[in-house]
Amino acid sequence: MSSEPREFETKIHALSDRHEGIGKVDGQDIPIPFTHLGETVRAEVVYARKGLMQGKLLEVLSPSPDRVPPACQHFGHCGGCQFQHYSESAYKAMKAETIQKALSREGLKKALDDFFFVGPRNRRRVDFWIKNIHGTLKMGFQRMGTRFIEDIAECPMMHPMMEGLLTPLRETLSPLLEPREGFHIHLVKVKAGVDILLSGRKRVLSETEQQALVSFAEAHPVVRLQVKQGKTYHNLHQTQTPTVQFGNAEVEVTPNCFLQASEASDQILGDLVVKAIGSPSQKVFDLFCGRGTLSLPLVAAGHDVHGAEGDLRSIQALQAAAPCPENFTCRDLYHSPYEAADFKDFDAIVLNPPRTGAPAQIPTLAAAKIPLIVYVSCNPETFAQDAHHLLKEGYTLRTLWGVDQFHWAHHVEVVGVFTRN
Repeated sequence: MSSEPREFETKIHALSDRHEGIGKVDGQDIPIPFTHLGETVRAEVVYARKGLMQGKLLEVLSPSPDRVPPACQHFGHCGGCQFQHYSESAYKAMKAETIQKALSREGLKKALDDFFFVGPRNRRRVDFWIKNIHGTLKMGFQRMGTRFIEDIAECPMMHPMMEGLLTPLRETLSPLLEPREGFHIHLVKVKAGVDILLSGRKRVLSETEQQALVSFAEAHPVVRLQVKQGKTYHNLHQTQTPTVQFGNAEVEVTPNCFLQASEASDQILGDLVVKAIGSPSQKVFDLFCGRGTLSLPLVAAGHDVHGAEGDLRSIQALQAAAPCPENFTCRDLYHSPYEAADFKDFDAIVLNPPRTGAPAQIPTLAAAKIPLIVYVSCNPETFAQDAHHLLKEGYTLRTLWGVDQFHWAHHVEVVGVFTRN
């Protein structure tokens, strides 16, 4: 089949696991993003090679009743959002279905006890680019499935304080870029303002360029502005240490550190875990504890909390903020998981692993027969795999919550509460 784009009409007869519409061309299924089940659309083949095809939506000929106008002018081009064309009810149903399908693939059945939605204008960490492309400046996210930049003027996903920096950032950085140069921009909304890290430009900043960046930072709610050149971080502006709050503690934010997508999701996840653990004075082990997103709310609730995390900078930040720093240790739970005997003195386990789940830790955790396990996951697929193992070893999935912190994206969080039979 030719790789040249060509148009066709089709009816969306199915949805992929990522809820992309599936149409047909020449008798073969073809994914077409930004479509609904049952719609008739005009599309084009933008890729066809080795039996794989990709479609691009051109026009909706027969719209679904679940289709709504997008909230952003860049939707459909920018790669940041996938579901702005969904009505609120259809969107919520789709997110719930994502969790249920992941469970069913492992032979599990459990209805959601509740679902929590963070909503737009809450995203507190974003990464995007500004580049001088043959004399034309573009700033924004990569277009879906490409390395091309969608030049953006707005982003309803971002926290308003960060969105308000888009225009002044463009105006400040534009004169610093020669053709084919660019900056990678990392923004984090912290407690006192915005933390900014610039990287990617190879030329060393001149004193005049540094002063331009300092002037920008001083004129806006920027807590810290750093430029990374090579492996060195240059601190050009800082009014105070950037922090976020977990429980009653303020925790330092270091460059490129992991945080949940929003302050609201921190609060939701922390509240759910505290609720699941129950009455105070429990001895709790928090595996993959990070900077204390869940540990510190548990400490604030009166529990004796211990934790382990593989990232050294995260543990150091947690130790500096925790009233019991000796309880937290740096340990790679993929290569050095704890043995069952290590958990014998604990009343409950909390774990919040990366997207790959906790395949090395789950078997020994199940063997320890801890009465209560609270599992927070950013990947329903690996959650379901680990849950299947726990259920085989005598646990019951007592409570299941969904948390949608990546609004308009296919990602979804799940929180499961497991008890021993």
